[in-house]
Amino acid sequence: MAKIVAGCKYCGHVFKIEEVFEGVVLPCPRCKMMIEIKKMVGTDEEGKLTFEPALDEMLDKVFDGEGAELEKTQVLPGGEAGAASTAAGLEGQGTTAAPRTSSRDVTQPYGVTRRVVAEDGEGAATAAVPSSVEVRRARHSVWEYLVVVGVIIGVLVAVVLWWRALMSKESEQKAADAVEEAYNQKRFDIVLLKAKRFLEDFPDSELRGYVEGFVERARKAETVQQEVEKIKDLMSSGDVEKAAQRLGTLDASGTPFEKEVAELRRRLKHAKEEAEDNRVLDSVELAIKRKRWRDAREVLLAFVPHTDKTLKRYERLKARVDRYDGEARKLLSQALSEHKAGNCREAMRLVRLMLKGYGDSVAAESARQLLPELEKEMFWRLRNEGKQHMEAERWREAIKAFKEALKHKPNDAELKSLLKRCEEKIGADR
Repeated sequence: MAKIVAGCKYCGHVFKIEEVFEGVVLPCPRCKMMIEIKKMVGTDEEGKLTFEPALDEMLDKVFDGEGAELEKTQVLPGGEAGAASTAAGLEGQGTTAAPRTSSRDVTQPYGVTRRVVAEDGEGAATAAVPSSVEVRRARHSVWEYLVVVGVIIGVLVAVVLWWRALMSKESEQKAADAVEEAYNQKRFDIVLLKAKRFLEDFPDSELRGYVEGFVERARKAETVQQEVEKIKDLMSSGDVEKAAQRLGTLDASGTPFEKEVAELRRRLKHAKEEAEDNRVLDSVELAIKRKRWRDAREVLLAFVPHTDKTLKRYERLKARVDRYDGEARKLLSQALSEHKAGNCREAMRLVRLMLKGYGDSVAAESARQLLPELEKEMFWRLRNEGKQHMEAERWREAIKAFKEALKHKPNDAELKSLLKRCEEKIGADR
């Protein structure tokens, strides 16, 4: 009875088989893959074929299997041939091979495929079912266990280190985000404090440059913030020129105060325009107080207000000048009406009153042109009236008329002669 030790190509399992012939196909007890005994060498004492490969053949345990397709499908689809080595090949020709390790469990025999095999074309043999299959377990050295344990420990250490690195990254990111949040809230002292703590806790962080950038920006922003407050105070106190000087040298680029500084520039421009408008309107108001209505009017005609506030003030001052001109026009209109009605004396009175009180009005020029005409007309009326009194020998009335006429034309020789005659008449009557 031939006994051989077979090794599975697929899982490495080693087991003992008995009464096996060439061409027998059987499954591995462990992985169930199909194994075929391929090599045949000699016969035993009873003339049966034995399968005891030579020593060099024993080393090649991989054989091409050609098991039945039905059995392969039932056990495990696919697979290659098994490998077999005899115990006799290890211990010597004709001896029985004993397994290196024994197993309490004996593998039950499996069904095999019967095949007829011929040697050199002579004779035939039928494969029989093996009576028993004994499983042998492979030994593992201590070093193998140590390697496995070392690998497990290495993996655990790597996982722990990875987890710590992940947590560290998360902490770094949170600290950097806190710096940025404080900067966006314009709490620059908190920015510097949190940035200092970050650089102390994470000196080798990849976010170091990012945080240091916030430190520089926070310092610049803090300076800009202080300067903005000073400029606001100057504008509130009315010192626009000094505020403009400080604002002209202020650089707020890259800080949260860019929009605020731009708004300050707009307000400052508005304040400068308003200050200039008020300066002009102050001169107008002073001219009005000093009764220089013509100067006030000329300034207002050339003035263009730039703000709503100065526009309202301009309208108030213009209304005062317009009211002044309106009163002057009213007096001139009355004078013209009296003159048209033949009351030259009243017309002259109104014109003189207008020129005295409203000499800088728009209508004053018309009044000045009208007054000489009225005086000339009044002179001739008084002269004629005096002559009429002379003809009626009303010498006193004639003298009165001639004297009043001389007020309008003091150097008139004829009038002086008539006045002298009237005075002589009165003297003769006495």
